[in-house]
Amino acid sequence: MFVAACDGSSGGGGGGGDAAPTGDGSGGANACYLAGNTGSGAANDTDCCFGLQCKSGACCRAGGAICSGNADCCNGNCQGGTCACGLPGASCGDDYACCAGASCKAGMCVARGGANCNGNTQCASGNCASGTCTSKLDGETCGSTLDCSATSECRSGTCCRQGGAICGVGSDCCSGSCKTGQCECVQ
Repeated sequence: MFVAACDGSSGGGGGGGDAAPTGDGSGGANACYLAGNTGSGAANDTDCCFGLQCKSGACCRAGGAICSGNADCCNGNCQGGTCACGLPGASCGDDYACCAGASCKAGMCVARGGANCNGNTQCASGNCASGTCTSKLDGETCGSTLDCSATSECRSGTCCRQGGAICGVGSDCCSGSCKTGQCECVQ
């Protein structure tokens, strides 16, 4: 399990941080990536800090994040100061409906690797071993982010750590940049 944190988690939809908007692989601008990086622009394929997702080319707050209004949340649903989200087992239409560290698979929120579980159906990998969802390790080949841990994603066919995760070297990180022991990310 990796601990993830972002400095000054302003979240919001502006992209912010030190990153300049860059290509999203389709020729359009996308502030979800650090300069020089590209990806699919999907919710969980991003250089956004952990707890943020990519939507419409900007980082925004994922399910479970603190919010002050609907506009703060990727899913547009702030309830009681928190972006509403589904826990593993809840129905969903996309990744924005699930809590951070979970993904939508076949219409149901499932936990990615490292999360607690009570059965195989709660895990993206389909494997709950000794009460923990299993996943591919960082550096291993993957087909999608569903194959990777809750604080990792699948980028260019390899599991790597999301922005804000603890790192030793740049190759640990999807962003390719490890600064002061933390994967560089867009806030």
